[in-house]
This record gives sequence, C-alpha cells and structure tokens, in this order.
Amino acid sequence: MSAKTLGALLIGVILGGGAGLAYIYAVLTPQAEALQVTMEGLQADLSALDAEFDVLTDEHEELQEQFQTLQGEHETLVGEYEMLQGQYQQLTSEYESLLSDYEAAFGGLDISPGSIPVLEREYTWTWEGAERSVSISVPEALYDYYSVKARYLSADYSGYVLHPLDDGYVAVLAREFEVFRIDEGLTEQELMGLAISFVQSFEYVLDSPSGGIGDYPNYPLETLVDGGGDCEDTSILLASLLESMGYQVSLLLLPNHMAVGLAVDATGVYWTMDNVTYYYIETTTSGWNVGQIPPEFSHYAAEVFPVGTAPYVYPSWSATIRNEKVTVQVQSTNEGRLTAEGYRVRVVLEDESGEVRAETQSPAFSLAFEESRSDTLKLTGPRFETLRLVISVMTPEGESMGEQYSEYFTTR
Repeated sequence: MSAKTLGALLIGVILGGGAGLAYIYAVLTPQAEALQVTMEGLQADLSALDAEFDVLTDEHEELQEQFQTLQGEHETLVGEYEMLQGQYQQLTSEYESLLSDYEAAFGGLDISPGSIPVLEREYTWTWEGAERSVSISVPEALYDYYSVKARYLSADYSGYVLHPLDDGYVAVLAREFEVFRIDEGLTEQELMGLAISFVQSFEYVLDSPSGGIGDYPNYPLETLVDGGGDCEDTSILLASLLESMGYQVSLLLLPNHMAVGLAVDATGVYWTMDNVTYYYIETTTSGWNVGQIPPEFSHYAAEVFPVGTAPYVYPSWSATIRNEKVTVQVQSTNEGRLTAEGYRVRVVLEDESGEVRAETQSPAFSLAFEESRSDTLKLTGPRFETLRLVISVMTPEGESMGEQYSEYFTTR
C-alpha cells in the first residue's frame, strides 16, 4: 500500500470517529438523560405505590382482625340463641304437657264456670228453614294458648287442623250434630249439610285490609270463640269438624282463597290427590252445596293438602351465608297427633329458574307429638349467582311437604 493511500485511510478514520463522537454528544446523550429522568419519575411513582400498598395492607389486616372478632362474637351469640331457644322449647313443651293434663282432668263441657275461667259460646243459625242452636265452653287458658302460638310459614295449613289440643272441643260439636241426626232421623248427606251450614253461618272477617291467604290463620278453637274469620279460618274449622265426624278431608288452596275438599260421592267441582277425589266446599257464605264453586274461582286450579293422612312435622330455621357456603339451622317439631317415623329435613339451593343447584338432607328421624330435634345442614352453591333456599320435610316415601322459601340472595 502506498503512503498516500495509508494517509487517506488514517484521515478517514479520524474524521469518522469525530463525527461519531459528535453524534453521541449531540443526539444520544440528551435522549439518555431524558430516559434517566423518566426512570427516576417511575421509581418515585413506584415508591409511592409501595407506600400506599403498605397502608392498605395494614388497613386490611386491621379490618380482618375486626372481622374475626365480630365473627367470634356472632358465633357466641348464635350459641346463646340456640341455648335460649332450647330452653324456650323445653318450657313450651312443659307448658303444653301441663295444659294437656289440665284438659284431661277437666274434660270438654264438664268444666264448672266457678272453678276456672271459661269462655261460653252459643251459635244459632238457620238450616232447611229451621233454626238450629249449639253451645260450647272452652277454658280461657286454652284460647290464650292458641292466641300466642306461633303461626306456620308454610302454605300447608293442615297443621292447624291436626294440632290435637283442641280436638276434644271440636269433638263436642261433632257429638252435638250426631244428636241432631238421631233426633231428626237425618241422612248422612243431610248431617253433612247441617255441619257445613253451621260453619258457613260464621261472620266473614278479614284479618287485614289486604285480605287474601296467609294474613293470620287461626286454629279451630280460636275461630269458634271469635265467631268468625276469613276463608282460611273457616276452612280450617270446617275441615277439623268434618274430620272429627269421620270424613276424609283436605284443604284446597287457590289464588287468594282457601276452601275445603271433601271425599264423598258428589257432583260438581273436584280435585284428585293420591287417587282420592275431593269435592269443593265454600265456607265463607251460606247456600253453597258440595261441589259448587263461586264463579270468580272456577277457572283456577287448586293445590290440595290432605288432612289427617300423615304426620305434620314443621321446620323452623335460620341460615348464614359466607360467600358461596350456606349453613342452615333447622328445628323440626311434630305439631300433629300422629307420630312421624323415618322423616328427613331437605334443604335445597335453587336459582331463579327453579333449577336445583345444591341439595342436602338430614338423617332420618322419628318424632312423637311435641317432640323436636335440631339439625345443622351445610351446602355449597355456585359463586356469583342469585339463589334462594327451599326448606321442607321429606316423608319416608320421598314426598316433600311444608315447603318454605328464603328471599333470593347472590353468592360471592
């Protein structure tokens, strides 16, 4: 290589390096400095977020401790509540036992007004163009007992008929009608019509301005003493009276109305349940015969609740919800005269379409009248869905009775 060529190369290298250094100082250095400033700003933001995260973490831990404290207090209160409820049930059982002994000692109409407070009632009505009259006396304490007794939250009102403490007083009325039958030579159909007309003569009284079903149903003895009631009160009374007279009956639940179903050979409107045909009986006004239905209810279907064919086990319950887990405390009490054997409590989580999303059942149990038992049932449902609880009692044959429903809630 010639000296000139080598010199030219050296000059080119020197000039190229100078241009590169000039580019670095003029362009890249300011960019690097700007990136450095941006990075420092991001680091400052990160430090601030770390500090805020630490504060939120401390607050979360503090709230968690408060939650655990409240949870412990809640569990303590639940335990105290269950203990008090058990004591209450025991006292109620003892009271009802004493009341039963009291009834056995004093009987029905043989009570002397001078010995204990009694409520005297006389009923007069017209049937087949002639005036009829019957009377009854009941202990005031028994009426007071039913006045404060808890009402059932189920659409199945047969428990009001099946509760046995007032059976003796309804039986007194049944014997009064049997006396009419013997004295006047009434046929069975006429005797049945006489008993129906007796209840139809009661004054129709709404429980509240809204009327309808479920306002405040009364036990038969309450309706007898009050001398009136609304459709479910008179239906419960008539079902109790006809059952005491030996008839097979049911309660018929229609929209905003209740009536009695009677298993007899008749014509007219009827519903069939478990191969038994029940003919409609209206109880709120006079003049309606077996099988006749008021026009305003003639296009509805009725839900049929047979009376006296099975025990009546009533579940009272409370529930707690944690995220998607539900715990249900159920106390089952036999409110009817028949012993319940092989029954279970069933708890279901169902969605708004009625689909069952979770289900559980208690072990099988047997309960005599007034006996109770408690069960704790747990379910896990789907998360973030709207559900409700359905609590019922299952018969040994797997049929559900006395269904109760919670409000809808959303799991988390």
